[in-house]
Amino acid sequence: MNNHLKMLVIIGAFIPNLLACKGEVHSKSVSDELTYKLHFQEIKDEHIELMHYNREGERHNYALNRQAKELALEEQTKEEETTESETYLSQSAYLSKNMENTPSDETVAVQEETLEETKDFVSYLNIASTTNQLLVVSASGTKAEVSLHNKDASGNWQQVLVCNGYVGSAGVGVTSEGMKMTPIGVYDFTFAFGNAANPGALLSYTQCDDSYYWVDDVNSAYYNKFVTTNEVTPDWTSAEHISEIAVYSYVLAFNYNATCIPGKGSAFFVHVSSGRPTAGCISVSEENMLTIIRNVATGCKILIDNKENIGGY
Repeated sequence: MNNHLKMLVIIGAFIPNLLACKGEVHSKSVSDELTYKLHFQEIKDEHIELMHYNREGERHNYALNRQAKELALEEQTKEEETTESETYLSQSAYLSKNMENTPSDETVAVQEETLEETKDFVSYLNIASTTNQLLVVSASGTKAEVSLHNKDASGNWQQVLVCNGYVGSAGVGVTSEGMKMTPIGVYDFTFAFGNAANPGALLSYTQCDDSYYWVDDVNSAYYNKFVTTNEVTPDWTSAEHISEIAVYSYVLAFNYNATCIPGKGSAFFVHVSSGRPTAGCISVSEENMLTIIRNVATGCKILIDNKENIGGY
C-alpha cells in the first residue's frame, strides 16, 4: 500500500470520530445557547418583576406621602381655625366689654341723628341768640299752636309746653286799631295782671278791681295804657274795663305799640280762652295759661306769625 493510500485510510478512519466530535460540539453549542436563552429570560423576568415591584413601591410611597401631606394640611387648617376662633372670641369679649365706652361709628351716627331729631326747633331760629326764653305762637287761620321754650345753662333749648290756642278772628298780620287781627312779630312780655289772685307769676302781677282799665280811645292821653281811676282822671270814651271781662282772670301783657302811636292798635295780651277766636289777643285754656304765667320770666319774648313764616325769625 503506497503512502497516498495509507493517508486516505487514516483519514477515513478519523472521519467518523471527527463527525462525532462535530456533532458533540454542535449539540453542546445548541445546549449552551438554550441555557443562555433560558438564563437571559430569567434575568429579564426578574428585571421586569423588580421594575414592577419598584413601581408598586413608588405608588405605595406616593400614596403614603400624599396621605401624610393631607393629614398635615388638615392639622394646620384645624390649628388656624382654632386660632381664628380664639382671636374672634377674644375680640368679641373685648368689644362686648368696651361697648359702652367705645360705641361703633354706626352707633355714634344713630345717636347723633337721634339728638338732631329731638333738638328743639327754636335752636335753629336767629332769635334764639337774643333771649333765654321764648313763647311761640304759630298760627293757622284763627287757631294756633302755642309753645313755651327755655334755654338751659349749657345753651340748649328745651320745650316746656305746647298747646292749642286761638288768635284774632281776622288771623295774624300787620294790624291796627279795631281790625281784630293779632300783630305779627317779636315782642317782650312786660307784666302780668288779672281778676284772680296772683297764681305765682314770675313777672310783676296786679290783681285788678273795678278801677282798672286798658284804654283804646285813640284820642285819649292814655291810649294803649293800663290805668286805674284811683290814679288818673278818665279822658277816654272807649276802654276795656278789666273786671267786666271774664277771660281776663289771668293775663300777660306784651309791648306791642309800646310808644302808644294812636291807631296802631292797643290791648294785645295772652289770656284765658273763651273757646273761640279773639278780638286780636292770643288765648289758651286756663290750665295752660297758669303754666305759662308761672314760667314766663323777665326777658321772655313772644314770637307771633303764621306757621309757614316762623322759621324766618
